[in-house]
Amino acid sequence: MKIHRNALCPCGSGKKYKKCCLLNETRPSPHEFIEATQKAFSKKYCLHPDKSKGLCKGNIIKAHTISKFMLKKTTPNAHVYTPPQFGDLFSQLQRGDDIKLVKRGIGQMSTFTGFCAHHDKELFSPIENVDFEIDEESILLLTYRSVCHELFNKIAQSNSAEFNLMHGTKDVDQLDMPHMQQLLEDHRDASKAGANDLDVIKNKLDHMLVDKKYKGLCYKVLVIDKSPEIIASFCSIPYCDFQGNDLIGESFLDVNTALPMVATQVLPYRTSGMIIFSWIQGYELVDKFISSLSELDLQSVPSAVVRYIFSHSETFAVNPEWWEAQKHETRSYLLGLYKNNLPFHGLDNCCLVGDSEIVDWSVTDIVESLD
Repeated sequence: MKIHRNALCPCGSGKKYKKCCLLNETRPSPHEFIEATQKAFSKKYCLHPDKSKGLCKGNIIKAHTISKFMLKKTTPNAHVYTPPQFGDLFSQLQRGDDIKLVKRGIGQMSTFTGFCAHHDKELFSPIENVDFEIDEESILLLTYRSVCHELFNKIAQSNSAEFNLMHGTKDVDQLDMPHMQQLLEDHRDASKAGANDLDVIKNKLDHMLVDKKYKGLCYKVLVIDKSPEIIASFCSIPYCDFQGNDLIGESFLDVNTALPMVATQVLPYRTSGMIIFSWIQGYELVDKFISSLSELDLQSVPSAVVRYIFSHSETFAVNPEWWEAQKHETRSYLLGLYKNNLPFHGLDNCCLVGDSEIVDWSVTDIVESLD
């Protein structure tokens, strides 16, 4: 006799069948769990606004959030250290290891299947394989690619969390994460809310792309004196500022509250480097975040930005020689900051605060939007 999913479980636990013995009957193996999650991050579709007009051409490709050209300028060889991808992270947690960066080839770094070949080449050619200028178009394209990448990831995270809720795995249950069911539901809901917020931002950027009018795009560019050993391209909710103040409070847990995003790029620029913050105009929260950066002593800004990368980003690459030359305490400190990115880790509002010098970059110029 078939038992309905919402019926009380016949084992007598008092729970619904779908949340009790059905989980054990349908529970996938760790391999199936990883495979299903990787599948969620391998969906192929084009995020270009012209997709609705049927103008896509060619196959969906692995688009680079950080171009190979920039990666090659960062590393003396073909490898960089990057945050662990899901399979790596799952294995590290399963073994009880400390979280580690993973060394991988630059061809595997920061790719996502979010554009067709035609639109990826047409749209991003001005910032690919060239030392581009610091101008509105270039900053818009960098911002747009970061937003699309984050939107792609949020959709995949939501689908992955949904799979975990439907099936679960024995290995996840053994990770000593209390209230796993509730945590997964929160992660799924937060990912959906994040995707909705990003969709609103992307829609505004779509109009800027199509009209080639950039009013409403704000940015702050810090030119530094050397090519950075750490490069990044990501967008994130600035939940705290550089003085350790909580910027959003309980709104972070409210899926019905729209939260703004800030796109951040740390990239080589000619013979030096640049740090770019960009955002959509009109958010007081972002204004406070950027103001807190401006309040810092200029010499301490680069290291504060590195703290921001490790505590808010999953898309960054580190020069292997630089990383391996760091003291154990420095690597442990930065990896501790990276735990803020994990869905089951509490947020640390003081993660951007510190007086230690992590990098020896110096800011030589500042370029800001007029808005």
